[in-house]
Amino acid sequence: MDLDTDLILKHLTVLLVDDNYDSSAALYSLLSNRFSEVLLAHTAERALDMLAEESVDMIITDICLPGMDGLKLVEHIRQTHDSIVPVIVVTAHGDHDHLMRAANLQVDGLVIKPLNPRKLNSAMANAVKRLKHTITPVQLHAAVGYHPLHKTLRVDDREISLGSKECRLLDLLVRNRHQLVTKQEIYDSVWPNEDISESALKNLLAELRKKLSYNIIRNRHGAGWVLESRQT
Repeated sequence: MDLDTDLILKHLTVLLVDDNYDSSAALYSLLSNRFSEVLLAHTAERALDMLAEESVDMIITDICLPGMDGLKLVEHIRQTHDSIVPVIVVTAHGDHDHLMRAANLQVDGLVIKPLNPRKLNSAMANAVKRLKHTITPVQLHAAVGYHPLHKTLRVDDREISLGSKECRLLDLLVRNRHQLVTKQEIYDSVWPNEDISESALKNLLAELRKKLSYNIIRNRHGAGWVLESRQT
């Protein structure tokens, strides 16, 4: 794994989903040395709850889980969460059906147990490639800069603190800048699996606009919002 990938991983949060307490403990320990934070879920259902509560940059999941299996989890994430989140699938079975299902879900790596650290590193490096275009610092205005990797916002040379939901919303708008972002896309990205009122969405938008200071989030009445980044 190259130095650039290692440096990026040090700023990321990974969600590990594995129902085997012994193997998950060993993998948790390994990942803790590579990532900023490691979240652990022993079921797919708990993983979905954590995705609704936390900002997650990468997911590593076993296929064989109680209840919803790992590939069903990935399918659910691709349908209802931000589809760019990279996913690595771990399995003790290299059968054709699993391989085809994983390929159709556009996973970033499939690693066969027992885990080979070199192959896991290769899968993580491949997963980082999916993220690279979303973690580059962006200038939203002559006086406003945002670093998606570090989750830092600077306005008029001052660093502005952002909450986790504000980061999720700003990340979504930055990835789609100059394009319409609908109300439903915001719900799916910021509050997946939650029933949230429209007033909560409007309050979040108002808070983010206040912190940005400049009028760069434009309302398209009845359609959604557009981040219009300007350099001057």
